[in-house]
Amino acid sequence: NATDFIGTADAKGNIVFVNRAGRLLTGIGLDEDTRELSLRDLHPSESLETIFSIGVPEATRAGHWTGETELIDRKGHRIPVSQLITSHRDENGQLRYLSTICRVIAEQKGVQSRLEELIRETNSANQAKTTFLANISHDVCTPMTSVIGLTELLLEETQDSEHLEMLKTIRDNGRYVTTLLNDLLDLSKVESGKL
Repeated sequence: NATDFIGTADAKGNIVFVNRAGRLLTGIGLDEDTRELSLRDLHPSESLETIFSIGVPEATRAGHWTGETELIDRKGHRIPVSQLITSHRDENGQLRYLSTICRVIAEQKGVQSRLEELIRETNSANQAKTTFLANISHDVCTPMTSVIGLTELLLEETQDSEHLEMLKTIRDNGRYVTTLLNDLLDLSKVESGKL
């Protein structure tokens, strides 16, 4: 009643046994003779490379190997799995066969992929925010500097106390807006690692 793919193969990679769950997962007929199959029928080329260059040598040396590979079903669909390969030896220490258990990890891969996508989106949004703040700061601060400068000129020439108070308010608020925009720009630079 196992839900994982369980199989055995001889030392040459010829499949000897695949359990019911493995047959259903990969599309091998329930009555199909697996002796006609090899690992090449169940794994895409990248996974075969990993299995033959890393997995089998490590399992042969240490007794077992665990890693992430993919199975491939009869329709060509790739199925991400966490795979355990175990070597089995005879009484003389010679390799008799290899067994494997493959647990489907498609859901974890989907979550990981979505997380990576969200990180990319967040980085893109942060870059857009930084660019927006830099542009808005420039677009507002440049004319604000002119407003503040002209207000100061008017302050030097105006004698009317009521107008002096209005001009001081314009100047002080202009300075406040400029300071606020510069602080926002600095915060944006800190967030993006540029300050």
